[in-house]
Amino acid sequence: PALPVLALPELNRGQILQLWGHSQAVALRSAAVPAALQAQFSFDMVIMLPRDVHNSMCNEEAGSQQCSKQDQLTEAEFGAGLRAFTAANYSIIFYTSIMHDGHSPAWENGSVTTLHPELLQRDEEGACPTAYGQCNLSPAAAVEFTVNHTVAEVGAYPQAVKAVMIDNAFWQSTPLGPCGFEDAAVASFRSYIEQRFGGHASSVFGGRAIAPPTAAQRNSSA
Repeated sequence: PALPVLALPELNRGQILQLWGHSQAVALRSAAVPAALQAQFSFDMVIMLPRDVHNSMCNEEAGSQQCSKQDQLTEAEFGAGLRAFTAANYSIIFYTSIMHDGHSPAWENGSVTTLHPELLQRDEEGACPTAYGQCNLSPAAAVEFTVNHTVAEVGAYPQAVKAVMIDNAFWQSTPLGPCGFEDAAVASFRSYIEQRFGGHASSVFGGRAIAPPTAAQRNSSA
């Protein structure tokens, strides 16, 4: 079931700009950009990556499709950009995501995969999808982990950030097939089926049991 939506009236009528990679570096380095974009497009809300996340993504050599090391922002540049958008009456929203912990540095460098294998998406054989570089996190297992990371990011700028965008709460596939066989997903699905269908589950879906990957499969596939 979907989580309840926090009622923020401005979200219902906002004109939202999402910055990413090179565009974020350009926008935050120029005090004139927020007002100029607002005058041309009527934007009044902006989604951006926290500084450490932005910099961890912009670590490729020049020529990357999204950004390069030249787009990394200093704390002074990031703070000045936040102030410029705030002065232009934007509501600032930090980007994060469940599937890759908002591209956090710990996810990008593989630490999350190594330290928290229980959070990873798994196919039927225990392998994890790596469409974004590292193993993707499971929406059934990593919500609390992602929220804790996001709270820490917002806490660094409590007066500036008004909301959080949580992206990518879905499962991907490996060459073998779809994911969703990690322990947390199997347990959540079984609980949902029991609540929804009660004693009729077997007659509706048949009696085939879904066995989660073994510990050996998980350790060998991460």
